[in-house]
Amino acid sequence: MRDLSYIVAAFWLVCFTFSCTKKPTWEELNAQTKSLYQEERYVEALKISEEAVRVAKIQYGPEHQNVAKSLNNLGALYKIQGDYKKAEALYFDSLEIKKKIFGEEHPQVAHSYNNLGNIYAILERFDEADAYFTLALEIYQKHPEQNRSELILLYDNMATLYKQLYMVEKGDKYARLARELEATEQSQNTTPLIPTEKDEVRK
Repeated sequence: MRDLSYIVAAFWLVCFTFSCTKKPTWEELNAQTKSLYQEERYVEALKISEEAVRVAKIQYGPEHQNVAKSLNNLGALYKIQGDYKKAEALYFDSLEIKKKIFGEEHPQVAHSYNNLGNIYAILERFDEADAYFTLALEIYQKHPEQNRSELILLYDNMATLYKQLYMVEKGDKYARLARELEATEQSQNTTPLIPTEKDEVRK
């Protein structure tokens, strides 16, 4: 009887130890990254985001959309901290996975083009920024009703770029388009627009 009690006690100890040491899933890590990002705890978010990339590759395989999403999030966090070289590389890694999954003209691909354009605008590589923004615009404009929030962000990025280049009229055009689309979006929604960050970390 005593031996049985020891076995039962050992069983519950193992179960308790396992439950306490259970590793978080990608979904949990991604949610934690998002929460830390929203709290502007970027250093902590970056560590969790790096783990999210690792776990996503194990949990889903190396070319899954959640891997692409985690790479994008990690790139965004490096960008916030001013490490544009790492951000650029991570955005490209995310882009390549998206192309394989979704094809060349999917809004997710446009999202990566927009992110890369923004990096190049910051680095004053203006020709490259313009090229990537244009690629993103060509994709989004094929289905504008489905991509309003992304278009607003892109228009704002393009307005900023052209004003940096002293192309004021062109910059004003895209700023106006952003505000018009934003007004349309707000008028057709009962809930307020969720701001789309230039360095977005996505759910």
